[in-house]
Amino acid sequence: MFSSRHFPAAAWLVFLGLVYGPFDAQAGVAPFEFRAGDRVVFLGATLLEREQDDGYLETLLTARFADKNLTFRNLAWSGDTVWGDSRAGFDTAKEGFERLVKQVRDAKPGVIVLEFGRNESFAGDAGLADFVAGYNRLLDAIADTEARLVFLGPAKLEALGAPLPDPAEQNRNIARYAAAAAEIAGDRGGWYIDLDAAIAGVRPVAPITFNGMHLTPYGYWIFAQAVLEGLGNHAPRFMAEGLPGFTLNPKVFFTAPLPADIAPEVAATESLHVLRYFPQEVGSYRLAMGEKIVAEATREQWERGVPLAGLPEVARFEELRAVVKEKNRLFFNRWRPQNETYIFGFRKHEQGQYAAEIPQYDPLIEAEEKKIAELSQLPTAQYTMVRIVETP
Repeated sequence: MFSSRHFPAAAWLVFLGLVYGPFDAQAGVAPFEFRAGDRVVFLGATLLEREQDDGYLETLLTARFADKNLTFRNLAWSGDTVWGDSRAGFDTAKEGFERLVKQVRDAKPGVIVLEFGRNESFAGDAGLADFVAGYNRLLDAIADTEARLVFLGPAKLEALGAPLPDPAEQNRNIARYAAAAAEIAGDRGGWYIDLDAAIAGVRPVAPITFNGMHLTPYGYWIFAQAVLEGLGNHAPRFMAEGLPGFTLNPKVFFTAPLPADIAPEVAATESLHVLRYFPQEVGSYRLAMGEKIVAEATREQWERGVPLAGLPEVARFEELRAVVKEKNRLFFNRWRPQNETYIFGFRKHEQGQYAAEIPQYDPLIEAEEKKIAELSQLPTAQYTMVRIVETP
């Protein structure tokens, strides 16, 4: 008959907590700071518009800055440009631009995250001066919001190989437009994020797009981490105290304070959430959170890496993300109803009476935001690693 005895010690303490070291994202400049109650507006094209479908970036920022009570409005529009082309609809480009400006002002932003340059870059060198002039015209038009500006540099296309074309030539165009966007950000006193560098910094382990341009759900998880890092705020990592040889698989990234590298299409073939530990003595080791056993494995298994799927923090993160996505669905229907031409446009004489119903979305959105505020208050957890000794 055998029993287990556990030998915990202070040296075995491992924390999953808010571990934010100094980060030189802007050459010595302090991290970007959100203010209490900030309304964050996403403005751009397809990259940001589709973010609302997965919600990783908004959820990550909500959790990381839970004490700020941030709210978000996604005003991005697929295929859009600094001239508001996608918003013109059946109207002129002039009216599309005016619509874009009004939408931003109506959102009352404290922070505007801008993502422009990739669509415009297809004009090549010949269109670069127009892009710069158009970007500055847009920024002048929304300057009265007094919002702080975060510029996302246009990201290069992902080379996925045949049958897709080689993106090298177009990527050279994108690089020139990214440099122009960075210069505009500097002139405007904004915060600039080099998306290519930021994405490389979080080390994706699989393709992040499905066609070289548009992100997969896994791509949006990588994108979310990249933006957080680009803002100068580390996503928390496991922190070891007094554990020589304690290392993490470099694929592991954590949110604040949740482990959320949970991309199913990648995890199905390779676990992204793997903890590696190199104990000095032979035996089995148990990772626990309080009284709950998280994982138990031999020294050899820990050295190879033990998947830590199923942590309760992951479920909490997903619960928060589900509410974020529902809020985004409601808001999208609020500001872009599918039949808006009949309600607000040139055919409003047919169904314009339904315009009175659109504001009824507002209390529904507010209710979801209350849920978000409650779920964003995420606890940190203390984990212990204990060597298990079997005795008669």
